[in-house]
Amino acid sequence: MPKLHSCLVFLLFIFAYIPQASGLLIDDPENVTYMKVSMTQSGHLRLHSLSSSAMAETLKLSLYIAQNDSRQASGISRVIGPSSYRMGEDDYGNSQIIMEWENPPLDKDIDYLVETVSEVRSKPVQSESRSFPVTELVEPSPGIVESAYMLSGGEISAVTMLRMGAWVFSSVKYDLSYEDVTLPAKWVYENRKGTCDEYANLMLSMLKAVGYKAWYVAGYAYLGGRQEGASSFGAHAWLESEIDGKTYSADPTWAESPVDATHLTVARLPDSNFTEHTEVKSRDVRIEWNKDETRLNLIERSESPGIDVDLEVVPDSVGGGGNALLIADMRADGCVLSTLRLGSCVRQNGQPLLILDYPQKPVSFCNEGKDYRIAAVPDIEAGMIYTCPISFGAGGFRDVSKLSIVQDSPKDTEMQISTGKILVPRQSMLVLITAKNTGRSAKDLRFFAMLGDDIQEKGVSIGGRSSQVVDFRLTGPQAPGNYTLFIFSSSGDLEKEDIAVISSRQAKITEIGIPGEMRPGGKSSINVSIRNFGDELDALVKVRAGDLEYSRRLVIKANGTAVASFDFEAAGEGKKPVIISLLDSSGRYQDSWTGSIDVISEPSMKEGIAQQLEDFFLWLVSAIRSLLGF
Repeated sequence: MPKLHSCLVFLLFIFAYIPQASGLLIDDPENVTYMKVSMTQSGHLRLHSLSSSAMAETLKLSLYIAQNDSRQASGISRVIGPSSYRMGEDDYGNSQIIMEWENPPLDKDIDYLVETVSEVRSKPVQSESRSFPVTELVEPSPGIVESAYMLSGGEISAVTMLRMGAWVFSSVKYDLSYEDVTLPAKWVYENRKGTCDEYANLMLSMLKAVGYKAWYVAGYAYLGGRQEGASSFGAHAWLESEIDGKTYSADPTWAESPVDATHLTVARLPDSNFTEHTEVKSRDVRIEWNKDETRLNLIERSESPGIDVDLEVVPDSVGGGGNALLIADMRADGCVLSTLRLGSCVRQNGQPLLILDYPQKPVSFCNEGKDYRIAAVPDIEAGMIYTCPISFGAGGFRDVSKLSIVQDSPKDTEMQISTGKILVPRQSMLVLITAKNTGRSAKDLRFFAMLGDDIQEKGVSIGGRSSQVVDFRLTGPQAPGNYTLFIFSSSGDLEKEDIAVISSRQAKITEIGIPGEMRPGGKSSINVSIRNFGDELDALVKVRAGDLEYSRRLVIKANGTAVASFDFEAAGEGKKPVIISLLDSSGRYQDSWTGSIDVISEPSMKEGIAQQLEDFFLWLVSAIRSLLGF
């Protein structure tokens, strides 16, 4: 009997297809706190014979299924097709169903169907302390490292994680033309577009750059109300991160954390590479695998808003041509990321009557938070009074407030601002407001100073025909860029100033010394040379090489140099990403560098002899050709 061999075929799926769904429709998926759903995976395999002696002994197919964890309870309800099946796990602990066929037929369709029923709740997953490597898809670039540190200040917390999620949501444009490819985080950072895979890879890269323990989550989610024209479930990606023993979920594509119960988890992985495979013990056979669209059927659901919002309009009556401040007072149980959506009454042409800065904006907070938006009010006809409804919502919560718009009356208040125009990250700045009351009666006014995430309020009473100076001490944004300082008073007055936050770097990395290649278990040094361009600097150097982390403090003399050395021992084979970050003693970003070390095994004696023989024969052929004049 001829010897059989094993034929292994890997198929790569990057979650770009949209599965079918039926059942109940969901108005707002972010409201869903409980979902019961069935998932049907089906398709067929075909073993093509390549000769008259072709044969197959066994056939195996491994499929990821809905996972079982503290957030979702899943069970297989039906399996059709294989001779037998069993449960298994991949290298990262994800459950798989392994279907087997004994003596499978050749040149015929071999059908299969797996149905899973899951109950999902919008609650945190209990931490399982999984370890995931940094892969090429999520390997940070220096730009990613810089942005991650600028947003987080080097702090690992739920607050900074959600801040990075809000940044990715705002910075990347959703583009369906990229649904059939998966692009690395470096590309996404430079081009700022993609689909859920790209959003997840970029946020995961930023988290890894700062030192978070985080991973990619592949699954399905309800697309209705989120993706134009969609009213069903679709393949989707998000991520999870373990912080202080708790696991937090975040969906940067939709600015949502924790993810709602329509998110069905299928696998937890290092990045968006999602691999399933078939295996056949055969001779002269080729495998063809055709997958049907995954079908999800919503059986039951419960809904409840995750955020409670009260909207205050200041003032509640404003003259045409003036401004109003919309203050959303938000409350939630724990840390959340959501999108605050504002809309106003509309004109006859269907356009909003109020001009809102950022009608949709991500918001993140823990337990309590506030958001402030400026609404510009248009001029109205003489003698008219409008009552304009303002809709708002976040975290599945929806409500309506009202603003009265009256004919503009003579202004009896004035404001002047005095402040600096250029800051370094997190620099404190003094803002002086000279407020003047030109009316005869005293006025009780509220003043608001808003710069980035720092928003402050003060109440002041100003006598008739008098002025008063109101002072605010604000902290500039962490990330460099152009910002607007807003000063608003409850009389409807608004003043703006452009503020530039520039990078403040006293030191930089001038040279990196790392080995290009190492053997498993080998030891070497990573050397970081630093140049200081100012006064004496207390610096912190952080190195992440593979799964290892090092840090060292250095005191660098004024306008001097220093070298930080780290002992590195290679563990395991493969490419080990290296991320080096330079910070000052306050955690402010100074510089970064990214690269890699290749850890490769020593060739065996047999492999070495084979390589020497191959080299000899190549040399011999080359010598003969040369002698013969070829």
